[in-house]
Amino acid sequence: AGAVGALGALLCTAIYRKLNWANLKEAVYRTISLSAMVMWIVVGATAFSCIFTAAGGAELIKDIFLGLEVSPIVVVIFMQFTFLVLGCFMDPTGIILLTTPIYVPVIRALDF
Repeated sequence: AGAVGALGALLCTAIYRKLNWANLKEAVYRTISLSAMVMWIVVGATAFSCIFTAAGGAELIKDIFLGLEVSPIVVVIFMQFTFLVLGCFMDPTGIILLTTPIYVPVIRALDF
């Protein structure tokens, strides 16, 4: 889908006669810059997840959530709220990589 969109944008710029080497160079530069930013987020989230899991952080979070005497639905609502807050600042890929090792043990322990 992304390739089709890029091809459509390229065709539109050619039709409207805005396609030149300077515009193409800037578009490529901005694309590479954005891709590099997203990759750094992915690298950082992956490193954090590995270190957090190896240090036993996932088990600690699981024990904290299970120690609370609240309904499992309240725990899930809290998780959704953290996704909402993280979604304001991070890329979805980074959020998934960051929260999966934290929340999967909790969800499994709650029998969802």
